[in-house]
Amino acid sequence: MSEPTIELVADGGQLVRLFDVVDGNFPELVEPLLAMHLRGFENYDYVREGIRRDAVEASVRDGIVVHQFVLCVDDNVCGFSLVDTNLVRNVAPNHFLYVDADQRSVTINGKRLGTWFLHHTNEQVIIDGAVDSWGAVCEADSPRANIFLPHGWVVLEDAYDEPNFGWAWPTNDLSSFRHNLLWLPRPGANVDELKPKVRDAAAAAFLLDMYQLRTDEPLAERQCGAELDRPGPKRR
Repeated sequence: MSEPTIELVADGGQLVRLFDVVDGNFPELVEPLLAMHLRGFENYDYVREGIRRDAVEASVRDGIVVHQFVLCVDDNVCGFSLVDTNLVRNVAPNHFLYVDADQRSVTINGKRLGTWFLHHTNEQVIIDGAVDSWGAVCEADSPRANIFLPHGWVVLEDAYDEPNFGWAWPTNDLSSFRHNLLWLPRPGANVDELKPKVRDAAAAAFLLDMYQLRTDEPLAERQCGAELDRPGPKRR
């Protein structure tokens, strides 16, 4: 296997390695990544096509940096995170995160593996050049939101509507379901002051930039606020 993106030793002595499966790097990890995504998110078939595509495309694009991190503990492929750094909206959308149950007790600097993985995003956006980033954002149903909130995440919106078919909506329909929109602020961020701006930026990063909704779609019009008419990055 090629050199990892990150390599460190966990509190219990386990070797933790992180590989970014983009730009044609680490092709041997594409199938394990797809298998984990199927285990954790079986209803998101359309995403797995995108994973294959992003594995061979450039990570750095027009206003956005795409990451597909695969996590290994010792010799076990055991987790992944799909996350972008949106340099236009100033946020880092977390799309999916998964850690195998038998590795979740591993800790790094006192943080459980999944928590460390989530917080790694806020460090990655600085590496990507978003030095003024507001932090990570994600869409989550209520059970997942309740897992995130004790670890520093803030609810931006608890009545946020996400397209049922993600970026595949043009060949299906634009029905939606109710989610939470969450934010993991950068250390030192003025949460109360920034919250309205981050809410609009997060909604636009998902609805306009990721799912490619038109700005005249009611789903986008009522949720993207001040970011609705701002030109976004081009993922593809």
